[in-house]
Amino acid sequence: MEQVTIQADSIEHLDRYMKRLVPFGFHGQVLVAQNGKILLNEGYGLANRKQNIPNTAYTAFDTGSINKPFTAIAIMQLIEQGKLSLDTTLQQLYAGIPNDKASITIQHLLSHTSGLENYHMESDFQPMTQEEALDKIFDLPMIADIGSTYYYSNAAYGLLAIIIEMLSGQPYRDYMRDHIFLPANMTQTGWYGERIWNENQVATGYVQGESCGSPYEWDAPQWALLGAGGLVHPVSDLFKAHQALKHNTLLSAETNQQMLDHELAWAVEHDTPHGLLVQHNGASMYGFSASFRRYIDHDIVITLAVNVSDGDNALAVDVENHIVDIVFGKNLALPPTVNPSLNMNYQSGDFSDGNDGILRFTSNEQLLVSTMSPEATSWFFPLTDASTFHQTMREIAQAIAEHDLARFKALFVKPERVPAYQDNLNQYETELGQLQSTDYLGCSSLRHYTVAYIRLFFENGNRMLPLAWEGDTIAGCIPIDEDKASVINSIVYPQTENTLAGHNLLLGTSFTLTFTENGAILATDSATITLSHIEN
Repeated sequence: MEQVTIQADSIEHLDRYMKRLVPFGFHGQVLVAQNGKILLNEGYGLANRKQNIPNTAYTAFDTGSINKPFTAIAIMQLIEQGKLSLDTTLQQLYAGIPNDKASITIQHLLSHTSGLENYHMESDFQPMTQEEALDKIFDLPMIADIGSTYYYSNAAYGLLAIIIEMLSGQPYRDYMRDHIFLPANMTQTGWYGERIWNENQVATGYVQGESCGSPYEWDAPQWALLGAGGLVHPVSDLFKAHQALKHNTLLSAETNQQMLDHELAWAVEHDTPHGLLVQHNGASMYGFSASFRRYIDHDIVITLAVNVSDGDNALAVDVENHIVDIVFGKNLALPPTVNPSLNMNYQSGDFSDGNDGILRFTSNEQLLVSTMSPEATSWFFPLTDASTFHQTMREIAQAIAEHDLARFKALFVKPERVPAYQDNLNQYETELGQLQSTDYLGCSSLRHYTVAYIRLFFENGNRMLPLAWEGDTIAGCIPIDEDKASVINSIVYPQTENTLAGHNLLLGTSFTLTFTENGAILATDSATITLSHIEN
């Protein structure tokens, strides 16, 4: 593949794009580099809202599971030293290990094919000694046959960290510092609670506007988290990690290639539009998310970190594809300019297109535009045959309400996943009482999926059921501990005296809502809809 050269115009466009995203919820840091040269390294929005401290190129973020490739690199170093191999089994390392885990190998742990359940802890900050962690991991139920299936496991990486300590003779964090971070010149990389930064340099995490505190003030990670997360750094240190891997500073070229060939820690895609992609993402429950992408054929690094979350998605993952598009030359439309301090004339309430589409505008603490019917979601996320899709989803919602899984199961790409859904539903009925009814809310997009949302009404509470569609079949669904009455809830800001503007960070699309004498006009990237105000 011929190497693409990132153009200066693309970097300038990306910087403008990111600055325009800030009013609509992006707060974080972005770095783009090629051939060892940093082309963009900027902070956007606020690191600390209370103190009005901006994010800069030097702000440090919790990058969540991006810790995992570094744990894997440490294991591969020990393999190079002859202290173990990819084929080493847990039985060879631990006497008395439960029989169901005895044949798990180091490769299984690294590649998330061990069959171990995801978590061995209840929270990231749960106090836990190494011995307690080992007991909890060995007591975990096996959720798949060893080596048969990819199941992401934080517990597997906690176990790898314990193995690093055992074979290196050093505490895990000391080994990582001495053998990975310092050789890679990652001088601004540390752990929760460390003091290698000043307090104002570490971002505070926010979930739905509420502060979750800063990794600077959090307790140091214990064995509930070590190996899988707990790292803090500016994204420029991830660029340094890429450079160290490229120049074989941490591992030999052969071992680096082995990690890619077997997808050890890294997610590897060979056939992207931009060639070989090696990546890992990270997120936490405390508002942080991060993305680390390495386009090997072009020696391009794109990495970003974010310190805000709406509670649903990892924001870094939401916006990373738009950043990639711009870097590779796509001229994405800029988000709209807004004037949050402008006084304007608007009318709250519901607005209808005269058919089944209903939009709601509220003006309480925030100005918010929400979809109140499936048909309204199609204005923001157009479907090839919206009416057929919405009718199918209404039938599925009714079948779920009646506990009739026959049609539901027939639409699954992998029908064997239906029992897992049924187990979740049974658990909710145990906690919340019998399922009473359902309501199909509409659909949106999540990366390459169309995601439809069904609201589940139990006797003593409600939950959401997102269905991820891939073409004409359902790829997956897991009920989630959340309840909301609409699919699209977009914060909007005044643009003129009678026009509001919004931007969807995930879809990368913008819209305006202009108030008229009798209603409003909604203009999205794909449609212009005349709406009438519904009198209550």
